Amino acid sequence: MLIKNVFRGTHGGDIKGRSPNTYFSTEAVARIYALSPNDANDLCVNPRVYQADITITKPLVNNPHDPFITAVALVIAIGEENTRTIYLEQEAWVCSTDMWRELQATSGLSYSGMMSKTNWLLFAQVLDVQLYPLLDNPKYMAWFKEAGYDGAIYNGSGVGGGSPEYCVFDFYEQVNSTAAYIPQVEA
Repeated sequence: MLIKNVFRGTHGGDIKGRSPNTYFSTEAVARIYALSPNDANDLCVNPRVYQADITITKPLVNNPHDPFITAVALVIAIGEENTRTIYLEQEAWVCSTDMWRELQATSGLSYSGMMSKTNWLLFAQVLDVQLYPLLDNPKYMAWFKEAGYDGAIYNGSGVGGGSPEYCVFDFYEQVNSTAAYIPQVEA
């Protein structure tokens, strides 16, 4: 599907950036990222807001109102073994959710106790995990690409919370056109 008029803010000028993926959102979110790097070690030396048209034909997730992905969606996408690996490695992200706190309070299980159960998926199926840390992980990205996914559409987090975020997995194949401008700092 062709998605028109999405925006990406960069503080170093390069639209591609360092991540293996490229993220787009609304113009307001892009302006914030262009003028305020989300890595405290980065300097804002050449801020740009890029407007682009992108193509995502098989999104891992297509829910611009939710920043999370469910264990069930992951099992369908990449299988139970890979999903279990993600849930083992992303414990901090899973345990930061309200659903984990509720499950832990009612079940009495620790996270490691839940994950050691043969039927771990019965517990995990009600637990979501933030999507963006998974999209920044090269190992998980290899699994998503191997399964044929080429992007994700979800709700952003942090300054992008409440706005749709579009992640393309192959910049050179999926970004169709761009235009850029230098954002001005508002007084």
